[in-house]
Amino acid sequence: GRNDTTAGSERTRGYDSRSASCSDESLMARRWKIYPGVVVDPGICFGTPIVEAACKPTYLLNAAYHANSEDAEGVARWHGVKPADVLAAVKFEAQYAA
Repeated sequence: GRNDTTAGSERTRGYDSRSASCSDESLMARRWKIYPGVVVDPGICFGTPIVEAACKPTYLLNAAYHANSEDAEGVARWHGVKPADVLAAVKFEAQYAA
C-alpha cells in the first residue's frame, strides 16, 4: 500500500484523470459535493472545484469551452472527458464562480 506521504503528494500533483486520488473511496469523507457532478477536496488541486467524474478543474473546462466556440464535444475530446463533464463545469462556473 501507499504511505501517507506518497498519497498526499499524489493528491496535490494536479488533475491527472488517471490519478487514483479522484476515485479513492477512502477520500469520500473529505470530499464535498457542491453542485451536481462538482466536488471540492482540499487534497486535489488545493480545493479548487473539480468535475468529479473527470477529475478536472471546472475553471479549466469552462475556459476551454468558451475559448473554443462553446464546442463541448471538442473540449471533451481534447481533455479526455465526456461532453457532459464539460457542460457540468460550464453550468457550475456560470452559477457560482465570480
